[in-house]
Amino acid sequence: MGYGQRPVVVLRGCASGADSAAQMTARWPLPDKPVLLVVADAPFPMPALARHRLEVISASVTATIFVRYLAVLRELGDPVVALRQRSVARAARRLQSSLDRLVRTG
Repeated sequence: MGYGQRPVVVLRGCASGADSAAQMTARWPLPDKPVLLVVADAPFPMPALARHRLEVISASVTATIFVRYLAVLRELGDPVVALRQRSVARAARRLQSSLDRLVRTG
């Protein structure tokens, strides 16, 4: 990967999403470990099994970033329109900030 680039694995914040991430990281083909981007799929805490699976694979990833559930995304199909929503814009800024910190810290 080039400078400032990191592989990112996006997954739903549920047991099946965490299981898929575990399978993917176990067979990870690149020298750079991926960043996990966990997107909440419900307005509830992540299930215990999903949290456990993410803890188990934590040594296989550079970092884990969580994006909270955003109900408005279920109603909007256009990302440009979605970014006009305050909650979505705030989540996007936080995500960008987290990814920027990872790139700066190498």
